[in-house]
Amino acid sequence: INAEYMGALITFVTCLLIFVVSSFVSPKLFPDSYRKDKKERVVLWHTTVVSLLPALFVPGPAVIGGWEFYSSNGLSLIGSSNYWLKLALGISLGYMLFDTSAMIVYPKDLRKALRPALYNQMMMHHVLSLLIWPFAYNEHRCILCISYFMFTEVSNLPLNFRWFLSELSINSGLLFLTNAVLVLLIYTITRILPIPIFVYMLIHGDYSKFSWLQLAGIPFTLLPLLLNVFWYSLIIKGALKTIRGNKKKA
Repeated sequence: INAEYMGALITFVTCLLIFVVSSFVSPKLFPDSYRKDKKERVVLWHTTVVSLLPALFVPGPAVIGGWEFYSSNGLSLIGSSNYWLKLALGISLGYMLFDTSAMIVYPKDLRKALRPALYNQMMMHHVLSLLIWPFAYNEHRCILCISYFMFTEVSNLPLNFRWFLSELSINSGLLFLTNAVLVLLIYTITRILPIPIFVYMLIHGDYSKFSWLQLAGIPFTLLPLLLNVFWYSLIIKGALKTIRGNKKKA
């Protein structure tokens, strides 16, 4: 078994353990609404706790491996992965396999908590990534793109922290505002500013050695970039709403 798949298995089991531990520990933090009219959000709370794992442990190996790849291959779409990128891939695959399983096991609760549009979007994202990323690694194609996608997990730290603040009805104060600034800053730096670089890579890449199946996967590298722009627009709208709200209070 390849190292990245063994890493995925270990990560999947780790995610399961974190979910179980959260089931015992987190109820002490639950708002009263969780016990009354928002019981479906309990599962979402636990899966959000689990999502902190890739946000903490994937970006580092992705950056190191991505830099190592760039040092040897530049912005080429063709090239082999390395130890660090395989490590990041294993953790990413294990987490997405767990999260997909959770959405399958708890479809009613998570569909209601996330709302159908986001539930379907996350399911599509996970399934496509679980299929395409290992294929790209084995075919030595678009490795730098995938390393970048894995690196962007770092932005989920402030995003998920904001979610917990919202669940606990912390919608103002220094902690809330500090996190809001971090969300906007980190998301802009990691998910928006690099987009032109990867668009340039995809437009000017050499596809002469790509098979038809490899070429068919290229459009899917654009999907995460488009989703980043879509979610960024929502973050900007939320930031403007917060600013307007603060002005009214003043």
